[in-house]
Amino acid sequence: MFSPLRILKAGETYDTIRARVCRIWRNTDYNTGRLISVDCLLVDEQLTSRIDINDLLSDVIGRLISVKGVEQSNVSNRLVKRRNLTIQNIREESLNITLWGEIGENFDENAVQSMSEPIIIAFTAMAAKQYLGIDFIAPSTEKPLTLEEQKTMNRLMVAELRSLNPYQNQDIKFTTKATITEIDAQQGWFYNACPRCYRRVKQSGTSWWCDTHGYLTTIPISWYKINGRVEDSTGGLNIVMLGKTVQSL
Repeated sequence: MFSPLRILKAGETYDTIRARVCRIWRNTDYNTGRLISVDCLLVDEQLTSRIDINDLLSDVIGRLISVKGVEQSNVSNRLVKRRNLTIQNIREESLNITLWGEIGENFDENAVQSMSEPIIIAFTAMAAKQYLGIDFIAPSTEKPLTLEEQKTMNRLMVAELRSLNPYQNQDIKFTTKATITEIDAQQGWFYNACPRCYRRVKQSGTSWWCDTHGYLTTIPISWYKINGRVEDSTGGLNIVMLGKTVQSL
């Protein structure tokens, strides 16, 4: 039995994973050529485990194999129009894609047929579904949260936040309402950051080094970082405010 990549959390132990190395790259010291690290991107085959998890979306790209005409399906006792497509990756593995309603109707089949092969197509923000026993992906129908809903989602008191296990909840966003009681600027207000990942960079001679992206081809940016403390009726909590969050204060 293999553990899917999506459940892996830092600090925990798992038995076995089965994954494919999708991309691999090496970071080397620009001056000496010394190998610093080897990084890779892993993917597994977990479409089935994503079914009906609407907040777990996928971006896919592949060669367009087939495009079918618009059909009607009975979904929850109502007729819904849909268009089915099939794409294929470089290993000739196929994936079914369904475009529902206006998205399927507005898909320009004639324009696609006039293109020369191979036709490479990409789909974003897709959710895994199942229909008549067939797995497929389709555009998410989830309604985006409003700004007010985002401000109050998973609302907890400060004491409740302090009791959370950080390893078990690192992918979950929480909110709280508290008062900023202290700001510590002894370590400065900002640091030099990589423009791509916003992580701290190190100066090496006249160049700048990012542990994720190697030597920068542009100058680093100034990224706000301020330590502080907030309190409510249940207690206090040390916080770190970063980037645009600090700019908006």
